[in-house]
Amino acid sequence: MQSNKSKSVIVSAELRPGLALLSETFYDHSNMWHGLTALVPLVSWHARRGCRPAPARWALFHHGEVRSGMSGWLMSLVEAATGAPVAVEEFGPAPVCFEEAVVSRRNLAGMSTERLLEAFDFIRCKARAKCGVADAPGAGNEATNLRVTILFRTGGRSFKDEAGVERVFRKECTRVAGPSCMLTVARSDNLTFCDQVRLLSRTDVFISAHGAQVTNQLFMDRNSSVMEFYPMGWRQRAAGGQFVYRWMASRAGMRHEGSWWDPAGDPCPDGNPDIFSCYKNRRIGMDEAAFTEFAAKVFTANKERKSLIPNLRNPMGWRQRAAGGQFVFRWMASRAGMRHEAHGGTPLATLALMIQTKRVGGTYMKASHGLLFVRATSPSSVSSGSPGTAPSILCTKRHGTMVATRSGEFAGPRALRYGD
Repeated sequence: MQSNKSKSVIVSAELRPGLALLSETFYDHSNMWHGLTALVPLVSWHARRGCRPAPARWALFHHGEVRSGMSGWLMSLVEAATGAPVAVEEFGPAPVCFEEAVVSRRNLAGMSTERLLEAFDFIRCKARAKCGVADAPGAGNEATNLRVTILFRTGGRSFKDEAGVERVFRKECTRVAGPSCMLTVARSDNLTFCDQVRLLSRTDVFISAHGAQVTNQLFMDRNSSVMEFYPMGWRQRAAGGQFVYRWMASRAGMRHEGSWWDPAGDPCPDGNPDIFSCYKNRRIGMDEAAFTEFAAKVFTANKERKSLIPNLRNPMGWRQRAAGGQFVFRWMASRAGMRHEAHGGTPLATLALMIQTKRVGGTYMKASHGLLFVRATSPSSVSSGSPGTAPSILCTKRHGTMVATRSGEFAGPRALRYGD
C-alpha cells in the first residue's frame, strides 16, 4: 500500500531538471537586507562548490507560502554571485520534484564568523566584477584620500535638513583631510545596482539613516566605517532589530562606528508607543555639535589608518588579472587570527613581490608586501637588513594588527585598535 502510493506521487509529479536552491525565510525577498540574509547561505554553498554548474532555478518561500520573485537589487546581486540568470519557480496544483535541490531555512544562523567573512568577500568580489569596478576611473588616490559617502533616503527616516547634514560632514571632512577629502552625496532611489556597487566600492566612511540602503556597506573594502542615524523613538522601542546593520558590519568585516538617535520630537498623538505604527518612519533632526564630534572621531581614525598603509603595494595589473591568488595573504591573516588591513595598487609595474621567511624564537614567519602573519608568545623583531627587501618585521601576539608605515617601520597592535 505504501509502495503504491509513493509510485503514484512520482508518476503524477512534474520533474524539473537541474539544481534548485530553495530559500525559506521569516522575512521576505523584496527588502534588500531581509533578502540578503536569506540568500547568503545558499550563495556561500555555491561558492564552495568551485567550478560546478550554477543553479538552474530558485524556489522562494515566506512562512511556507510561495513567492514568485525578489527585488531587482537582490536579483542583480545573486546573478553576479552565481554567474547565471535568476529563474524563480512558480507552482501550480500538481506536485513538483527537483532533480537536485539544496534548502536553507536558517538565514545567517549557524554560519561561523570565518564562513560569513568568506561569503561576503565572495559576493563583494563578484558584484564588483559584474559592475566593472576595476576598470572604472578611480576617485583620485585611494590610498590617501578620505572618501566619505552620504546616502540620503526619501520619505520615512530621511533627514529634515539634508543641506545642513551635508555641510557639517563636509566641513569636518575638510578639516581632517584637507584637499584629500572626497565627499559624495547620493540618493539610494536614484541609483542602479551597479551605481551603488561603484559608489560604495570607493567609500571609506558610509553615512546613512537606518534602512535597507545600509545593506550596500557590503561593497566597501574590509575595515571601512559605517555611521548610522535614527529618528526619535527607535532607541526606546525598536528592540534588537535596530542593530541589524551593526551585526552585518561585523559579519562583512566592516567597522560600525556607532549610532545617533534623535532625542527630539513629539510623542505619539494617541500615546501608542508601538514603533511600527508611530515612530518607524519619522524624519531625523540634526544636532550640529553631536554630528561634528561623531564625524571628527570617525574621520580622524580613518585618516590615521590609511596613513599606515605600507608603501609596498601590489604591482599594476594584479587587481584586474590575478584572480583569487592575489588574496592568499588576506586568507592567511584570517586563519592566523590577524587583521589584513589593506592592499595597495601602484601605477608602476616595477615593484617586485617580495616574500621572505624567517625564524624567530622557534616560530616560522612569512612576510609579504611588508606584512607579517605569525603566532608568537612575546613581541620580538628582526630586520631584513638590506635595501629592496621586506622592511623590519614586528612579531606580535595573535589578534594583533601589523601595518608598515611609509618609512618601513611597523606599527604595533595598539596603533590600530581604535574603535574595537
